[in-house]
Amino acid sequence: MYEALFQPLQVRNKVLRNRVVMPPMVTNMGLVTEQAVAWYAERAKGGVGLVIVESTPLERLQDKAVRDGLPRLAERCTRLARLLPSSCFSAQQLMENPCL
Repeated sequence: MYEALFQPLQVRNKVLRNRVVMPPMVTNMGLVTEQAVAWYAERAKGGVGLVIVESTPLERLQDKAVRDGLPRLAERCTRLARLLPSSCFSAQQLMENPCL
């Protein structure tokens, strides 16, 4: 009944391993702490095809630590989970480049 949900999906130049998406959430773990990286990596390892990391108020994106931290968290999550390079994104990365 839901076979398509678990099939790979190509979105422009990226291929997701399935169509399961984890939306951004507020974890209150800090931006790029080891705890946050491990938490997101576990979700990615568990089978989520696309993880959008950490919900962040727009005004916080003016803070350089936040702007630099979220993409770094997404990249570390992807490496730790040993997924396709396109599997984890920050919401900021998706807003800045909708062609990802």
